[in-house]
Amino acid sequence: CGSLKLHVCKPFKCKQCFRAFAVKSTLTAHMKTHTGIKAFECQCCLKCFSTSGSMKVHMRLHTGEKRLRFVKGVTFASSGVLKAHIRTHSGLKAYRCCMCDTTFTTSGSLRRHMTTHSDLRPYMCPYCQKTFKSSPNCRKHMKTHRDVVVSYNPSQEKTPWELAL
Repeated sequence: CGSLKLHVCKPFKCKQCFRAFAVKSTLTAHMKTHTGIKAFECQCCLKCFSTSGSMKVHMRLHTGEKRLRFVKGVTFASSGVLKAHIRTHSGLKAYRCCMCDTTFTTSGSLRRHMTTHSDLRPYMCPYCQKTFKSSPNCRKHMKTHRDVVVSYNPSQEKTPWELAL
């Protein structure tokens, strides 16, 4: 496993997804994620998790608790968020698009980017039913309806988008 200070030996590998772990008990806990059984339920939003640890990390979204510290007092809710933040400063872009070779610092950024290569338009404006490939583009578009939203009177029988027809 070497003697580099920054190198962490991870000899325990998952046979299903090939993730590696330094401790066997962590691999054992990880294996639960592949069973499909989600026995731990969040009492706030009812989302289910395969491990209690995953649920505890999720609960920080509801409580606002941030336990992992970084430079200059900035804190993060999970090690994944901390690692992604560090990658933005290091310039490391480990996630590559197989369609156009664009690289990204996080898997989420790559996943969002992949919609540009698809015909799917899953986000719809509730005012005019125009569809978009990304949530930010849809939100930006929705601001064009600001005057409709401002003039909406809940006592009216018709919604603003019905009145516009």
